[in-house]
Amino acid sequence: MKLFVFGLGNPGKRYQMTRHNAGMMALDRFTESFGGKWLKRPDYHKSIVDLGGVKLELVKPQKFMNTSGEVLGIIGMKEDDLKKSLFVADDFEIELGNLRFRRSGSSGGHKGFLSIQTWAGKTYQRLKIGIGPLPEGEDPADFVLSPFDEAQEIKLRETLCKAAEALEDWALKGIDYAMNKYNRLRCSKEEQKDE
Repeated sequence: MKLFVFGLGNPGKRYQMTRHNAGMMALDRFTESFGGKWLKRPDYHKSIVDLGGVKLELVKPQKFMNTSGEVLGIIGMKEDDLKKSLFVADDFEIELGNLRFRRSGSSGGHKGFLSIQTWAGKTYQRLKIGIGPLPEGEDPADFVLSPFDEAQEIKLRETLCKAAEALEDWALKGIDYAMNKYNRLRCSKEEQKDE
């Protein structure tokens, strides 16, 4: 069986360690933990990880976040492929350290998910990686493009390890198992409304 995982973010060294690239960072951590290598193409980077009968095709679009959905057309993803796909991205409504799987739903204002929806509709699975909370009075656009501070980087490393484990669980045990295991901690009222 073949599954697809897309890690959303912005391309280039300038954005590499910013909060908005948490999705890409999670795929890097997962690929590294399985000894995978990235095949670099102009529009996307791809890695294959074999989990013993389940092959994961990991994709990092090399488009900016708000146009990341275009890679689905470039790769030639079909409707059946999208049903076997997971999209991973940041969420500042969720506290750093926590993860949240969703089976479907709106973009929640996230530009990457909004771009995916233009190609895939609303019924696509996603994993949100907490990067919050958003400091009071700070512009969300500035916040997501800022780097983590030193203390947050320690928490980030722990979160990315947890995200790598979560990706393996999703691939081998399914979305229901992953939701039950990783969605227990809720750090914001917005998350609870999203349920």
